[in-house]
Amino acid sequence: MDADAVTAELIAETSAVVPGQALQVGVHLHMKPGWHTYWRNGGDAGLPTEVRWELPEGFEPGPLQWPVPHRYVETGDIITYGYQDDVVLLSTVKVPGDLKDGGSVTLKAEVNWLQCKALCVPGDAKAELTLPVLAEAKGAGGDPGVVALFERARASLPRPVESYEGLSLHAYLSMNAVPPGQSAHVAFVLEGLPSGDEIETVWFPESHPDIIVGEAAIDFAGGKLRALAPLQLEATAPAGKTLALRGVLKVTAEGKHWYLRLSQDVPVAVEGQAIEAAHEEVFSSTASPASAAEGFAPTGSVWRYLLLALIGGLILNIMPCVLPVLSLKVMGFVSHADRDRATVLRLSLVFALGVLASFLTLAVVIILLQRAGALLGWGFQFQNPVFVVVMVAVVFGFGLNLFGLFEVIPPVGRLGDGNRSHYTEQFFNGVLATIL
Repeated sequence: MDADAVTAELIAETSAVVPGQALQVGVHLHMKPGWHTYWRNGGDAGLPTEVRWELPEGFEPGPLQWPVPHRYVETGDIITYGYQDDVVLLSTVKVPGDLKDGGSVTLKAEVNWLQCKALCVPGDAKAELTLPVLAEAKGAGGDPGVVALFERARASLPRPVESYEGLSLHAYLSMNAVPPGQSAHVAFVLEGLPSGDEIETVWFPESHPDIIVGEAAIDFAGGKLRALAPLQLEATAPAGKTLALRGVLKVTAEGKHWYLRLSQDVPVAVEGQAIEAAHEEVFSSTASPASAAEGFAPTGSVWRYLLLALIGGLILNIMPCVLPVLSLKVMGFVSHADRDRATVLRLSLVFALGVLASFLTLAVVIILLQRAGALLGWGFQFQNPVFVVVMVAVVFGFGLNLFGLFEVIPPVGRLGDGNRSHYTEQFFNGVLATIL
């Protein structure tokens, strides 16, 4: 793993700080070839870069400004949004007016990101920048190379449609209100683009804790573009509130780029509210409320997915990482060789129950942590070096135990004689198998 795959640097557009005058700063992330970091919405699997400022008293950082990202299709058709090569995340810092001429100030930032190539690992850096204080802006010109980085980043920032001459936008929601946990569609209709056939579009939905936004279907004819995206509200969306669905649409035509900032209000229905279709002429039959969930509904029968799960399980059983689990089962077969078939079947079912209960517990814990605001994903703990070292030690010790170097008798083995202790032991063997 390349420890220096991504580096972070704190830069300023000017070479000095002027009292009372806003200071343009940026976090410059440089990525080695093949590596990328993520946008404010990382997509299906990415995590956004985080910046924690440590500024002198009286300095106030503005929100991060994110240039338009790239769209990546990663292994397993996972869609993510991020940056490659390099990017500058901009921020405008408010500077107090009582600074003394001739002094200096030091700006610090702790930067955390997720960097990915074949694998993903967290990265972090502590960056700082010291600038002199000048009474006037006249002598505070910036380095031309750094100024060019700021200009390029600003040119890639999304803008309101109104800021582009000749363009107009209309946004629509397919229902008058969306009940919590239900689906709908949003449509953005853009007019004023060149009427040629060569046009490219990329949709980047922004993340929202209460809205899941799907991939947009985009059609274009005669200079008129329609972007149609499915949305689904979380079951916990606050009834009676109006949520803001936001995203960025990148349009390329005739060698020009448009980075459009789009938004649409989504009213959350209250209990008992009448739900009606809206703007049917825009959405057509494929986007009516009755079929609005199609953007999220899985395709194929349940039996197909069960067959795929069975095949996946069979493949998993020949992977080296599953050998400790298989050894548990083999030892179980040996210890139960003198029992009748019905008892062995019941013990196997209890083992499976331990596995299922463990996975259900893990899923609930992760969901609760995500609801609390933690940026966690399934299996993300394996990107933590400490966790990996602990797991290596556990599996190594387990291997020595199998070779007979020492023997560990779990507490469940001392719960007493009879079938109850055997069932309890099998249940916790299933828990151990899940942990391994």
